[in-house]
Amino acid sequence: MLTLVALHGLSYHMVWLYSGQWTAKALEQGLGHNNLLGSVAFVFGLALWLTSLEAVRRANYAVFKTVHHVGFWGFLVFGVCHKWDLIWAFMPGLVLYGADAAYRVHQALLRPVFGANDGGGGACGTGPHVLHASVAPGGGLCTLVLASPEFAAGVSGLVWLSVPALSWQYHPFEYVAVPWPHDGAGSCSTSLLVHIKAYNRCVLKWV
Repeated sequence: MLTLVALHGLSYHMVWLYSGQWTAKALEQGLGHNNLLGSVAFVFGLALWLTSLEAVRRANYAVFKTVHHVGFWGFLVFGVCHKWDLIWAFMPGLVLYGADAAYRVHQALLRPVFGANDGGGGACGTGPHVLHASVAPGGGLCTLVLASPEFAAGVSGLVWLSVPALSWQYHPFEYVAVPWPHDGAGSCSTSLLVHIKAYNRCVLKWV
């Protein structure tokens, strides 16, 4: 979609430059369209696109996440102000986005947030701890099994972990609840299986 948006915006600007009408057309605010705000929407979309590229996203996840949210709303609001009919193109995605946001809030209310300990075999009442950790030959894949209170996890979902070998930032990883022995796990009754890939960028090590 952003490729088409880029072609749309750049084509118009190139034609305006070629015809010597760039200043008048780029700042034009007529009935049914607003080229100035359309250009602002284009800048938000460009920022959203560039920071979503793998090189940027993996190098600095915090920048990607921040620009992704800000860029989305900027692209939406200024895009609709550029041409009101665009709201119908955004509507299906907005409905799905709203349903997903409501579901996440519902999950958060049912499953309280809890902190993690240092990975030792302490009581699970203070947070999850590691039951198993292994690294594939070559260090490209790390497998973790985390003990968790039953109320804090579903059959599958996301868990936020900090993996120093990949980044100092917290990243979301998908988990699947699996059966696992919980010797000395205290109040833990659920095990979360997590796979972490290095994508040949660095070697994962478990300390």
